[in-house]
Amino acid sequence: MKIDAVNRAKDELEYSAINLGKRLCELKESCPHGTFTQIAEQYTGLKKSHCQNLMRVYETFGQKPTQVGFSNTVLIELTKAPDPEKLLEDCEPNISVKEAKEKVRQAKAEARKEALQGSYDKMIQC
Repeated sequence: MKIDAVNRAKDELEYSAINLGKRLCELKESCPHGTFTQIAEQYTGLKKSHCQNLMRVYETFGQKPTQVGFSNTVLIELTKAPDPEKLLEDCEPNISVKEAKEKVRQAKAEARKEALQGSYDKMIQC
């Protein structure tokens, strides 16, 4: 059963956030529409936000072998960046959560700056 697979992934330390996110995505696909959150919380004990974070980690980094060695919390933080794959490549596996948050903040600020510059450039061309 898919719930058993989710619980095994949650309980075994060698499973990463990516593997647990993958199992949660599989569980969500097999659930009737609108029931995933209730089923996940009831049978795995994982809260909706944690499930969403783990699924986002899988969807973002699931095909990338470079995530090995990164903590689950760091991977969750990096998914909040405008280009999480690029940011992951620029990080060392031993990065702290605090450092990851700062890198995400900087990446967001840079993306805003580039967007504003693009808007400004368009205005000048008119």
